[in-house]
Amino acid sequence: MCTVPECQRLQSAGDYHPLFKEEDDTDIVLRSSEGILFRAHVTILRQTSSFFRMMFALPQSVANSTPPSQSPPLLVDSEASVLSTILCMIYGRAFAMDALDKPEEIDKLLAFCEKWGMQGPMMMVRCAVQRPSLLDGHPLWLYRTALHYNWIEVAKAAAMNCLASDLRQPETLAALAPLAITDFRPLVALSRRRIGSFNKSINSPDVFGGSAEPDRCRKCGCVSNNLTWKVLRMRLAEAMETCPRGDLIRSEDMMRWSEWVACMSASHCKGEMLYEGEQTRAILLQVLDSLPTGLDLSN
Repeated sequence: MCTVPECQRLQSAGDYHPLFKEEDDTDIVLRSSEGILFRAHVTILRQTSSFFRMMFALPQSVANSTPPSQSPPLLVDSEASVLSTILCMIYGRAFAMDALDKPEEIDKLLAFCEKWGMQGPMMMVRCAVQRPSLLDGHPLWLYRTALHYNWIEVAKAAAMNCLASDLRQPETLAALAPLAITDFRPLVALSRRRIGSFNKSINSPDVFGGSAEPDRCRKCGCVSNNLTWKVLRMRLAEAMETCPRGDLIRSEDMMRWSEWVACMSASHCKGEMLYEGEQTRAILLQVLDSLPTGLDLSN
């Protein structure tokens, strides 16, 4: 397997790539943008690339009837690391998986497949990008890329992880900038649906007794001071705006918030606690689990 650094060591124009230097009845030579050469088979290129299929099907004039095997190397305007990975894919050979670990490298592979009409390698990349390392590590890039290539199911899988970011922040907007507004709108809509449903629940007396107006102590019947719950409720709403996926509320760090500590320490009826921490957190987690997760791309 040839990694990117190994390809970079092939610096002399005219060097053959170590995986594609044997003749083995090859009848065409491809040349990367750095001048690295690759021996290949016209038949395989025609079978896997609509561009090559069309190119080799064009009638050749008598003046230009040189067979591919005797023609000068065909310039492929792409880096050797990209070309070697694509050729390994169509030849069924092993290749360095780091080519499918970094968004910038995957972008190059997809651009190559799009330009040369290579659906097979593109489908292999589509399967590879759904790994947890990319779904969790680069969801904004994956969402944008999936919609560019109309990979609807991949976009839906990435959408929830996109909501781990604050969609209002400049860095998030910059990462999604290439998106058409029609593709950005469903992500915002999902975010707002989740935030709206969450806020409705934490303001509902049926879900959280502290949201009742007035809230009366269940033991003595007197109106209790639920100011600490109101303050905590504001912090919860803010956390949901910042991270619509709900990570900040799911985290155990929430129980160290000053607002949480104050609320769970609030007392009534001779020092008895107004709120029970574990029960409150359990209800919050249930609320998060009930929030919408579906991305609507129908419009």
